[in-house]
This record gives sequence, structure tokens and C-alpha cells, in this order.
Amino acid sequence: MLYEGADLKPPDEILHQYEGKCPKCGKKLSLVPVNVEVKPIR
Repeated sequence: MLYEGADLKPPDEILHQYEGKCPKCGKKLSLVPVNVEVKPIR
């Protein structure tokens, strides 16, 4: 999970927040989606 919050953020803003790398494994992140899941707040 890269972002959790009430406001939607554009993918490029989230990518910039983590300097283009996954915060857990360090792999390079891409703007081309492979699998995106959006869940409602409960």
C-alpha cells in the first residue's frame, strides 16, 4: 500500500512522495498501472 487517506491523490504525486521507489522493498515504481485497487473508507 502506497497511500491511505480520505482525499484521492494523483499517482505522480504519490510516486514523488517516495522518490520513485517502493518504501518497503526499494524497487522502482512506475506510473503504468499493473494492478490498482481502490477501497472505500470504513
